[in-house]
Amino acid sequence: MKTPNENLDTHVKAPEFLGDVGAFLEKTFSALDHDGIDVSGYELDHLCYRVDSMEKYKRFQDEFSRLGTLLNETEINGRKISTYKLKKPIPFGDRQIFLVELPAPKEGSAYADGLEHSEFVIPEKFEDFIKHHSSVPFDLSDIHKKSNPDIKIKYDGFSVKFHNRTLEEVIRTEQT
Repeated sequence: MKTPNENLDTHVKAPEFLGDVGAFLEKTFSALDHDGIDVSGYELDHLCYRVDSMEKYKRFQDEFSRLGTLLNETEINGRKISTYKLKKPIPFGDRQIFLVELPAPKEGSAYADGLEHSEFVIPEKFEDFIKHHSSVPFDLSDIHKKSNPDIKIKYDGFSVKFHNRTLEEVIRTEQT
């Protein structure tokens, strides 16, 4: 299995307001590698950036609108979530990340500003993926969601989600 740094140019040219995206992705890939999950064949679909206030949510919407196109803003679990497709992707090694998800803060929940999770698209059934990685403590709370079910691994300060469809595909399907 490839280590996170092996053959990867991790110098990430991302919008400055997102912070150190390269360090976040290094931490993500290192954690997955530690858990024995090889994601080299999976699409890194998108990143999620959380904000702690509605003021910042609106400011970041403006920032992302300058860098790309709003695919949708929808209410999920009592808060709005905006998804943007960037004109210039965030590069990481041989990957190109075009989508960024921006959730508004949820009343009663405290989140620090910053990158919160990444999401990969896997072709296999969740049950097969879980069985293949039986030592990993997956969070299965969203495995039966009607729209875009996922399985998740929670790490210290971030998480990684796995879906069967890209977020852009889910958005396109829901808009028709």
